[in-house]
Amino acid sequence: MPVPLLHIDAFTAEPFRGNAAAVCLLPAAREVAWMRGLAAELNLPATAFVVGTDNEFALRWFTPSAELQLCGHGTLAAAHALWETRRLAPDATARFTTGPARSPPRGATGGSPSTSRPSRRRGHARPRGSRRRSA
Repeated sequence: MPVPLLHIDAFTAEPFRGNAAAVCLLPAAREVAWMRGLAAELNLPATAFVVGTDNEFALRWFTPSAELQLCGHGTLAAAHALWETRRLAPDATARFTTGPARSPPRGATGGSPSTSRPSRRRGHARPRGSRRRSA
C-alpha cells in the first residue's frame, strides 16, 4: 500500500520559500527506526509523521538525525497536508496528540493500562481564514 508523502513549504505562499517539511500520512503507526530512516533519506529540516482519522491525529517530527519535541512548521505542514488531501474538512480544526506515548516509570507497580495515561501534548491548528468560535 503506497504511503502519501508530501513536501510542503510552511510560512509562505510562494514556491521554494519558507520552511520546508515533509509530511508522511501513515495508515498505522510505524517503528521509530523506520521514521528516522525516512527522515534521514529525505534530509529536510523536519519530517512530520501523521496517523489518525476522524479529526484526531497523532503527530511526531524527525530531523535527519533526531526526534524533535516540538516543531511549528512541521505542525502547520501536517495540518495543510490533511486539508489538501481531504482527510480533514477545509473548515475543520486539526487536532494533534504529539510525541511518543510514554511508558510508566521503571519499577512502577499496581497500575493498570486503563489508569496510567500516556503523557502527550495536544495542539490545534485552524485553516487559513477561519475564525475562532466562542462558546
